[in-house]
Amino acid sequence: MIGWGRPTRLGMVVLALSAGACATFRHVQLVVQDAAGKPVPGARVSCASLSMNVKPVETDRRGRVDVPRAIGSQPLRWCQVRKVGYQRTLPFEVPERAGRIRITLRELQPGEKEAEPGSP
Repeated sequence: MIGWGRPTRLGMVVLALSAGACATFRHVQLVVQDAAGKPVPGARVSCASLSMNVKPVETDRRGRVDVPRAIGSQPLRWCQVRKVGYQRTLPFEVPERAGRIRITLRELQPGEKEAEPGSP
């Protein structure tokens, strides 16, 4: 018999699963890698909605970072990734239902300067 005063094991499992699912739906995971598919730790990720920016965050040692799906009441619209020694990305649109987005940064060659994104 299930009583109201004491949590059941099933109740704890359901709560844990729903809390994990909610956390997943509130964020988009960006995975930043180089051309060889290796993680790029310490890449700076900047995101914005139509009229607000989020404080830039850095990727972890696995090249991953979670960014919020919304800024206040506005949905996330664009992100940009950059790291010294790599060509930065153009601002890219974040799909509304994206769960994970893989970004590949091109490593700059010795003596090569960072070009403006999109220029030949």
